[in-house]
Amino acid sequence: MFPETWEWMARGNCRNKPTALFFPGKGYGAAARAICATCPVQSECLELALTEKPYPEGIWGGVDERERSAIRRERRAPRTMTA
Repeated sequence: MFPETWEWMARGNCRNKPTALFFPGKGYGAAARAICATCPVQSECLELALTEKPYPEGIWGGVDERERSAIRRERRAPRTMTA
């Protein structure tokens, strides 16, 4: 099935949905985003797509590939302290 650390996947709203919904190609992925919006494991899914294996395509945790790239860039940016 999948690694023990990914057991949360079995609780995802997407578990019984067609995979094609989450890989809309050049489309917006509105259906996938709606499914993700109420998912109890949305944050785990997004974190997997961001860190475990940077997935280049599809909607993961309600976020598309461009949005994930922006999140990764933001995480890499140096933080400055303000007084």
